[in-house]
Amino acid sequence: MPFPIRRLSLLTALLLMGLVQPFYPGTVKPAGSNYSRIVVVPKTKNENVDWISKELPGTEAAVYEIDDPSASRYRVPKSKGHEAMVYLSYIIDHYDDLPETIIFVHAHKATWHNNFLLNLDTPMMIKHLHDDRAMFPGHRPPLVLSQACCAQFAVSSERVRDNPKSVYEHLRNWLIKTPMEDKDSGRVFEYMWQYLFTRNAEFCPAMNSCYCDGYGICFGSAVKLDTAQEEKKDQAIFDEISERVQRLNRELNAEKDEAFRRGKEEANRAIERERASQYP
Repeated sequence: MPFPIRRLSLLTALLLMGLVQPFYPGTVKPAGSNYSRIVVVPKTKNENVDWISKELPGTEAAVYEIDDPSASRYRVPKSKGHEAMVYLSYIIDHYDDLPETIIFVHAHKATWHNNFLLNLDTPMMIKHLHDDRAMFPGHRPPLVLSQACCAQFAVSSERVRDNPKSVYEHLRNWLIKTPMEDKDSGRVFEYMWQYLFTRNAEFCPAMNSCYCDGYGICFGSAVKLDTAQEEKKDQAIFDEISERVQRLNRELNAEKDEAFRRGKEEANRAIERERASQYP
């Protein structure tokens, strides 16, 4: 969706101040090469990110507990702007020693805005992510800003350092000082990340292209992907019904077991007979 007009002032200021540099395409390693990577995650004290160590063993992680001012290693100057403050702080604090791929994601293991065909599962998405596609080709920006929802993405250190560190410091300073509400200031960046790193103001590729290029899941066409998604939805409905049937069967079996237990007592049987009981 287009960038709301009332939020264009930040982007305009960046352009007028010359903080956003011209785009230069990045370089890709030979096919099959390994990339150093890190997962950057903002979380609250109540959120559990054990899925990182359990399902992504050996993957380095920078976990920011944004409501813990005593955090010793990863901290933010102010809890504001949702995940944007964490993303910018990580870039600023590690600008000179970034790994080759930085994966910015939310704390939840599964969420509605994750990839449907990857079971809405964050670790599965990260496992399938192609690091060489964290560098997107540049295009002349159109007159709107739009990209996929919710600010989860992977970016190469080369793309990050294509902007001087002062750009990120300026953006974080704006985030700290802006009178905009937290939810709104964070949403500004949801529309900006792809432009900041690629100078591509509108990045809304076809879904089948994203799956194939980014995760190596290739259906051959958008139509075939749509068919696969409908089949997966049907499977999900079937699984839900099957689970409900299994639950009802468990409840029925439990009631039957209890009925058999009661039936072992003559007093209980007498209560349900359609004749007077001789037992008190």
